[in-house]
Amino acid sequence: MEIHDVVVEVKELRKRCPVYKIGDRIYFRKGLEGSWVMDIEKTKIKEICVSAFPALVGEIVKVRHAIQDIIHVQCLDPGPPYTENSVVFEIKKVE
Repeated sequence: MEIHDVVVEVKELRKRCPVYKIGDRIYFRKGLEGSWVMDIEKTKIKEICVSAFPALVGEIVKVRHAIQDIIHVQCLDPGPPYTENSVVFEIKKVE
């Protein structure tokens, strides 16, 4: 089974987000002994939002295992009119 490195990029802010800005990227790669880790050398953000991360994890796995090539997912914060924050992420394999 082919395993890919993955990048998660912020593509859209629906109103605002206190953590991310458009273009922010989070990189994931194969680590030691088959582990799956965030590549901190490539990732330039300083924080990961715990409201967004659960929505990303399952979708990252799909791209990692080449089940899907590109996935767009919205963070779990529903955005307006319920809250001010909402982010749309693009998840794809690293070329």
